[in-house]
Amino acid sequence: GINAEYMGAAPKTVDGFEQMMGVNHLGHFYLTLLLIPALKRAPEARVVVVSSEAHRFNPNMDFDDLMSTSLAPTWSNMFAVYGKTKLANLLFANELQRRLASTGITVNALHPGAVHTQLGDANAKSGGRLLLPFAKCLLYLLGRTPTAGAQTTVHVATCPFLRGRGGLYFSQLHSCCSTEGCTQSGVGPPALGCQCHSGWQA
Repeated sequence: GINAEYMGAAPKTVDGFEQMMGVNHLGHFYLTLLLIPALKRAPEARVVVVSSEAHRFNPNMDFDDLMSTSLAPTWSNMFAVYGKTKLANLLFANELQRRLASTGITVNALHPGAVHTQLGDANAKSGGRLLLPFAKCLLYLLGRTPTAGAQTTVHVATCPFLRGRGGLYFSQLHSCCSTEGCTQSGVGPPALGCQCHSGWQA
């Protein structure tokens, strides 16, 4: 299974979760849990978590405010919230790999690079009228095409060298470090369930 992402300032999902945490982390987290029985039956199954170097925007997970209720919905805070969701992805990948280590399922995470897509376009009406055109121009000039941006995801999902190898974090086709090395030491299960699914069996 492969997850993807959203970047926006809409306040909540229909389930009441902060929009970016709901779309970038909780939805993929829950879908992955539902797929685990099928993945266990599949030979050499892989879970690929699309995180981001943006996890460094918010290097310390605030477990007391996972839905970022303490932050005003400003354009600048949006990046901090986005970084939190990407850190949650990495924490999830790290802990899921640990829990599934004996099953044959491997879990790896990646940063696809800055990709020139429509990500964030919905925020032109929510405080980003001035910043969005500038950011889009930078992405157009410096960002990768969607095809190039997909290369790392496809590589991690299909590369024969990664058969049986999990717990790695890739950035633009290169393995940077372990998922554990990209996250806080000692942080594990609390990042998984958030407020969506607190009791799960791997």
